[in-house]
Amino acid sequence: EVKKYFFNILIISLIFVSTDAIFQYFFGYNFLLMKENVVTRISGLFGDEMILGSYIARFSPMIIAIAYFSKNKLFKDEKYSILLLILFSFVIFISGERTALIFLNIIFIIYFFKINKKIYNFALIFFIFFSVISLDGNLKKRYIQYSIENLTASEVDKNLKSTAEINNSKKSQIIIFNEHYTAHYKSALKMFNDNILFGHGPRMFRYLCSDEKYFFSADYNLRTDEGKKFVEKVSTGSCSTHPHNIYMQFLSELGIIGFAFLIFVQTLVIREIYLSIKKNDKYNCLVLTSILICIWPLSPSGNFFNNWLSMVLFFLVGIYFLKSNFFLKSKT
Repeated sequence: EVKKYFFNILIISLIFVSTDAIFQYFFGYNFLLMKENVVTRISGLFGDEMILGSYIARFSPMIIAIAYFSKNKLFKDEKYSILLLILFSFVIFISGERTALIFLNIIFIIYFFKINKKIYNFALIFFIFFSVISLDGNLKKRYIQYSIENLTASEVDKNLKSTAEINNSKKSQIIIFNEHYTAHYKSALKMFNDNILFGHGPRMFRYLCSDEKYFFSADYNLRTDEGKKFVEKVSTGSCSTHPHNIYMQFLSELGIIGFAFLIFVQTLVIREIYLSIKKNDKYNCLVLTSILICIWPLSPSGNFFNNWLSMVLFFLVGIYFLKSNFFLKSKT
């Protein structure tokens, strides 16, 4: 009975966060009268923290699994799981988080091509999103114009330089995500090269990044958007509390040993997803998809050692291992 209430609370909580964000998208304020801070992004109940899309993306596969495979009569019909996916997908889209959009594509690939296999549902969601981005100029700028600028801004990359090598090094023309993230990754790789085996220790990036040999500059101008400043929370240069990618963070702070462990975990999760698909174990497949999103390597991420991301990850791992004791029933 406690588990039933617990999972009902989880489902209701995510639905509430989602509807609150949609309300803010259409009216400019959410249920708590919190105003959107950035014209091209929605944060909902998270206020100044632009993590709405990432939060929904990490939890949504697990919530859909619990809703559909539990004994909750409201969600036992498959069409309700589709409605939940549409709701969560729309919130991820309007959040303006490009990383969360990457996660959404992972969810779509696994859900529609391996679990649901009803491509017309995928086509419906795609049509909804295409219509929204066509009508919303701010989202169009966020996902298309600004993304193209980040990928093609080679003139900004000319400012990326180590202060220790300012006069004698050739500048790389490669930009990963944007010039600011590129500076973080360069700094992390430089730290890794200095201590390949064990790294510099957990949470040490923040202390070493200001060192001259690890620091890379990444200056760029703030954009204006219809007379308003479009400001991302970035500081000038590569120095930050973490390198904004957990794999780069493991390399710089835990060395090859920590990095190998992370690769092992990722390989194990992918293997379990594959086996779940073969066994038609849809519940495990969805929960593991949430875990995979938390350790996805090809996108920016938060601080693994001091962040809500690690709490979400450990929570999802607990949910996965508790399956044998659930009140859940199989619908394979």
